[in-house]
Amino acid sequence: MKKNRLTALLLALVLMASILPVTALAASFKVGDHVVVNVETLLRYRSGPGTDHGWIAKYPNGTKAVVLQVSPRGLWYKCQVGARSDGWFWGGYLKLDAASSSSSSAAGNYVVSNRGMFVYLRATAGGAIVTKVPDGSSVKVISAANGWSYVKFGSLYGYMMSHFLVKK
Repeated sequence: MKKNRLTALLLALVLMASILPVTALAASFKVGDHVVVNVETLLRYRSGPGTDHGWIAKYPNGTKAVVLQVSPRGLWYKCQVGARSDGWFWGGYLKLDAASSSSSSAAGNYVVSNRGMFVYLRATAGGAIVTKVPDGSSVKVISAANGWSYVKFGSLYGYMMSHFLVKK
């Protein structure tokens, strides 16, 4: 009888120990954080937060993304990768992108103050343009770093030069 209890207790401890590292691997990010895919092969970009959702793309190690939404349990992150913003990554395979660390203190609602401004796919002038935002239009700044703001305009996301934005 004592042997059965000891065996059951040891089995329970082994099971708990095998579960804890998995949940501990999932990092904690917030909306606007710049992250990098951290895998040895390819990371599945899923249609929803969980392995029960099918994958819609696969991305290699080093792929950069921006967190758009956090799942209720904080383990899955809806991310924008390039022009795509329709998929989710598990946080255990992401790390914070130190090179593009963002400032959440800049987050908020802003007005464009320069005869219209382009929203770029990447934080670089002259690159691919997502859309043009008319002067006086409102945009939501998600994060800002290195003179660029990551913004949402309508249903579109992209980068604008920060100095053309005035806080509401």
